[in-house]
Amino acid sequence: MTLLRKLSLMVIATLAISSVFAESYNGSSPSRCEPEPPACEKTCEQPTCPTMSAYSHPAGIDVCGSWDFYVTGTFLWWQPIQEQMEYAETSFTNSSLLIGTLHDFSFDWKAGFKVGLGYNFGYDDWNAYIQYTRMNTTITNSKTVGTQTNEVLNDLWLLQENGTTANKVTSKWGLDFNVFDLEFARPYYSGKELTVTPHYGLHGGWIDQSNAITKETITTLSILLGDYSSDSWFVGPRAGFNTNWNIGEGFRFFGNAAASLFYQKFNNVKLRVPLITPLTTGIWYNTRNYVSRNVNASLDMILGLGW
Repeated sequence: MTLLRKLSLMVIATLAISSVFAESYNGSSPSRCEPEPPACEKTCEQPTCPTMSAYSHPAGIDVCGSWDFYVTGTFLWWQPIQEQMEYAETSFTNSSLLIGTLHDFSFDWKAGFKVGLGYNFGYDDWNAYIQYTRMNTTITNSKTVGTQTNEVLNDLWLLQENGTTANKVTSKWGLDFNVFDLEFARPYYSGKELTVTPHYGLHGGWIDQSNAITKETITTLSILLGDYSSDSWFVGPRAGFNTNWNIGEGFRFFGNAAASLFYQKFNNVKLRVPLITPLTTGIWYNTRNYVSRNVNASLDMILGLGW
């Protein structure tokens, strides 16, 4: 009896302890019940001062142990074009309507050239470059009266005699084009295969023109001549950029653009044309001479493939 009572008390005590343990810990580990610590706030460190300047790798010509001079040359095949160069008209005398044709000047392709001289400075890979562009040419157009009934040919430049029509009108245009461009630049690589050259400088030069008009008349069987000419010089600032897109094996696409604003003075603007009514026999020409000043702008753009 005593032994049985002792065993019963031991079982009851064990169950009580187990209940207390289950109530205190609820069957879980104390480490899992603790709330997780708050996440650490991210802090941004202040950037340190750069130890070297940002630098675009130079793309200029650098000859080791020598002066960095270089020369360039370009052959040009250009078509010079100028507005308001109509030189003759065809009309019909029996028409009540103004029916006719204006004969515009036809501009041919002509040869020209560019030559340049450059130098690379040791200071931050800057360079200087001067380029000369020249085209000296003449272009001739002519028109002969047609064979249609009542067809009449007139010139548009001479002061004609009343009723004087033409059998043939000829226009000979002369152009002497000379331009200098001075550039200060720094060519550099943007990536591994693209070079960019921003530049700033001066644009100047001179342009001389002439236009000789010859009119062979029908009624008087004579030839009337007219001469027009102008000489001009100009100078002003110019800025732009040049790019080379290297595609391998020495080949490249290039694209250049530049704009300039310049002062231009026209000297010796001369007109020598026949008078409508001659003052004296043999005096058939009226000569004028004047000067003009202007501020003009120009835009140069070029795209191409080079090697």
